[in-house]
Amino acid sequence: MPIRPHPSLFLAAAVLLLVAGCRSHREAASRPLPEGEGAARPAPVYRTANFSCTVAGATATGQLRMMQDSVLWGSVVKIVELGRLKATPDSVIVYAKVVGRCFRGTYDDLYHRFHYRTTFAEVQRLLTGADANAQLEAIARTFNTEAVFRIEPWKEVSSTTFPIAIPPHVTNL
Repeated sequence: MPIRPHPSLFLAAAVLLLVAGCRSHREAASRPLPEGEGAARPAPVYRTANFSCTVAGATATGQLRMMQDSVLWGSVVKIVELGRLKATPDSVIVYAKVVGRCFRGTYDDLYHRFHYRTTFAEVQRLLTGADANAQLEAIARTFNTEAVFRIEPWKEVSSTTFPIAIPPHVTNL
């Protein structure tokens, strides 16, 4: 009999990752753009990191990818891929693959659906900060959930992709 991962594991991890930024109180670090007409834009910075998340004794692993200040992508796996997340500065997609449901919308839509306000910059800062694991675990406790997060150090890569194909039959959350 095949082992079916519990769908709430992915949903809990994805929602925690998305709303995590609302609990972060760090100042935004901004990179000034070059001034002047015809100035070259800085080359994009691509990063990747593996992670694990244990909730209610079940552990899932995954990968995070980002193009600094543009897109954050994540995939959660427990034997099979449970789902994916893609966040940009103005939109969010969470696809719970094992249950065939997804959330697509803006950060305002996310707030109206889950009652947590956050931004792309806050989520990016939280996931790349030195104390990311401790902050994610503290956020899980606010949802009355004990969770253990381990995000490995981010590595710079030359480029990466951010795939998220959602079949048309998938229902929205």
